[in-house]
Amino acid sequence: MLLWRRQEQLSDEQRQALFQAQKRWKQTSYSSRAAVMQQEKRCVDRASSTLALKRCLKQTRQSRSALREQYYAYINPIRQQLGLPALEWVERR
Repeated sequence: MLLWRRQEQLSDEQRQALFQAQKRWKQTSYSSRAAVMQQEKRCVDRASSTLALKRCLKQTRQSRSALREQYYAYINPIRQQLGLPALEWVERR
């Protein structure tokens, strides 16, 4: 709900610009995101122990974190041009 309230505070121009930027990111990053999932599948298929499976999951988390950082590097300059605050990753434990 919090994200929706933030969206409501955006002007139509800001909302449209963010939509276009997010759409471009999804289109251009598709192969990278698919590669992460394929890598995870291959790793899980090869895993023969709990430890090996945990390594797969750790590697997948690292790959997804790298993609997230790439997304932030892409979207934050656009957000700043629109007068919006930059996105930051907040790690939850």
